[in-house]
Amino acid sequence: MSLIIAVLLLLIKFHLSTNEMTERIIIMILSRHVESFIAVAQYQSLAAAAEHLFITSAALSQQMKLLEQEVGVPLFTRSYRGITLTPSGEVFLRKMKLLKKIEEEAKQLALWEANQSLPPLSIAYTHNIQSEELRGLECQLKAEFRQNVKMYAVPFEHAIINTENGVFDACFVPDGKRLAESKLITITYRTEQPYLSVPYDHPLSDKAWISRKDLNNIELVLPERGIFLNIDTVYEELETYDIHPIIVVISDVLESEMYCRIHCAVRICRSHALSSDMVAIPFETDAVSKICFAYSNGERNDAKLKNLISLIRKESIP
Repeated sequence: MSLIIAVLLLLIKFHLSTNEMTERIIIMILSRHVESFIAVAQYQSLAAAAEHLFITSAALSQQMKLLEQEVGVPLFTRSYRGITLTPSGEVFLRKMKLLKKIEEEAKQLALWEANQSLPPLSIAYTHNIQSEELRGLECQLKAEFRQNVKMYAVPFEHAIINTENGVFDACFVPDGKRLAESKLITITYRTEQPYLSVPYDHPLSDKAWISRKDLNNIELVLPERGIFLNIDTVYEELETYDIHPIIVVISDVLESEMYCRIHCAVRICRSHALSSDMVAIPFETDAVSKICFAYSNGERNDAKLKNLISLIRKESIP
């Protein structure tokens, strides 16, 4: 043992609670014991602390004895009731916790610094997704990983093609045959089931749930094919179950809502009604669809997107 360390150990034996500089230096020297020491102090039991650390009680006991030998003062009082800290041990614990905090901050700063060099992500999304939905993911990438992301609202075909050829790093798009054929890797971001937007003076407005049969012979306003995520499935269902509503196709949302109020008709909507004199009611349908996060295969792309992918998996709604 060098002369410097010997002097430090001698000083801490007599001045552990008062000499700040000596404490800081000795804690740096003994940083390898930080996890074990804090665990023993927390559990006040070698067995419990050893189980937490996934080591044997004998190995942990030996570590603590070596620690006390290096410091040169007793840190623990051992009795049949368990293990408690001595006054010197209390001081040492405070400094160890400080060291632990500094180590964690250093790791976080190192991660941020490493991510500073990450290029910004270019993400496309279709009109089926509101940009506000993705704002949380964008903010998390910037705050937690210091990684910028640029979002672009584009038509479905452009999102798929330009993600395949590398113009976009990834995209948020509705699930479907074209996406499956693209061979992009997909992660479900959220699911979507349509509702019926019904005027309050309509006979169906007092229902909590509408069956397929209730749709027979009523005036049903549908959005145009290609605009609504799962409209094709609704069309197929109506034919399969021999349901014959009076279908009116209106693509504009406000125009379709005005039509429903004037003609006392119902319309398919994505979630809740927009105006106060309409109510959104779930109905019997298999037209449940998915919004997917899609990206091209490749280790390089996986590494670039790893932070965003981890957020997608954490935030996704099954």
